[in-house]
Amino acid sequence: MSYTSRKIGAQVALGDVWDTVKSMSGAVDPYLPEALCRVDQIRALRKDRTVLQSLLGKKPTVPVPVCARTPPNMKGMGVEKAIKPLRAAVYAYQHPVHVWLGLTAILMVPFFAGYAVGRSSKK
Repeated sequence: MSYTSRKIGAQVALGDVWDTVKSMSGAVDPYLPEALCRVDQIRALRKDRTVLQSLLGKKPTVPVPVCARTPPNMKGMGVEKAIKPLRAAVYAYQHPVHVWLGLTAILMVPFFAGYAVGRSSKK
């Protein structure tokens, strides 16, 4: 018999669909290939590390794709509005220590300003 039955899992079938969509995305919008690549980066970065492991410096064990930046001011369907948040999310996943340091600095500035004002008013 020339036809043999084989079971294909949903993950394999969806992976093929995802690759097909990525390969055809450049014709739809010039920003869509970068957006899909950024989503792939986020999926790879979240795959095998917890937040604590990434804070402690554990490198990802899965390969993280490298995305080419799309130049600004290209005509498209509106996907360019999602590029900056996706880039920020990828940066936050790649450098979680920077995010924590930034949040700490933002929260500590008003604290120290209040402390300085309170201390100077007591003198």
